Amino acid sequence: MEGNNRTLFLAVILVVLLKQTKALVEEVKETVGIEVEMQDLKFKYSNRGNKESEFLINITDVNFADELRKIWNYEVDLKIITHGWISSDASLAVANIKNAYLSKTDFNVITLDWSYTASTKNYPVPAVMTHQVGKLAAEMVNKLVELNFTQYDRIHMIGHSLGAHVSGATGTYCKEKMARITGLDPAGPGFMVLMGNDMRLDMSDAQFVDVIHTAAGVAGYYGVLGHADFYPNSGKPPQPGCVELSLNVYKVVSSGFGCSHMRSYELYTESIVNPKAFKSIKCDSWYDYESKTYCNESDIQYMGDPVQPT
Repeated sequence: MEGNNRTLFLAVILVVLLKQTKALVEEVKETVGIEVEMQDLKFKYSNRGNKESEFLINITDVNFADELRKIWNYEVDLKIITHGWISSDASLAVANIKNAYLSKTDFNVITLDWSYTASTKNYPVPAVMTHQVGKLAAEMVNKLVELNFTQYDRIHMIGHSLGAHVSGATGTYCKEKMARITGLDPAGPGFMVLMGNDMRLDMSDAQFVDVIHTAAGVAGYYGVLGHADFYPNSGKPPQPGCVELSLNVYKVVSSGFGCSHMRSYELYTESIVNPKAFKSIKCDSWYDYESKTYCNESDIQYMGDPVQPT
């Protein structure tokens, strides 16, 4: 009975979220003419040698390449990390992953801050704008490749929540497919029902797309989006240690279901430090996993950073 009540409770929350989102979408129609501009985005570069003094990449500055060449490490790959709604590059979703990578080994790391748009509390506005943000981010990526800083097959983009869909749009507009995109509990509201497939992260956006679901069906997207989708603890809220009761769409992400929503980047950060922390097997469903049927126990992956392309 307890399990049925929990399922009903989550279903009610989902209905409330969708109703709130649909109502807000009407308001978004008035903002369709708003354009995200390159100056609204901040691309901050660092590597192990200068992780305390980030370099602001401005591709509209004719001198940016000369300055960037002085500190760029041509021997290592590029990680691009971005955040979600009501957030910035100062969030733990970005800072913890960046610091974990640079503490372990050297990478070129670029953090994408689109907080000018993401800070809008009217959720459908930044949700719709993720596509524009990603298109501009792709201009930056294409410029770096054009100037021989890196190659597409050496680029891995990581995005949390709405940032996962920003990453997908970035991949769509790159001139060639980047090596990998990781979606950390990609945002669900609006993307599951109202917006088309071309507006959300999917497996066509990179050579390899992996996804970690931790608040699926509520703050996070429910279905399969990548080549490898991981569902720790069923992938649904509440995740272990989380108590989440809010029905308000803003509070769901910023505080309520935020605990489970945030768990995705916490798990990912841990996977960088401890690559074998999250052993996973391939199953058709969580039910199959719990009942120990129809799972391929010989098909093993380690969730997070060490996952191998399938």
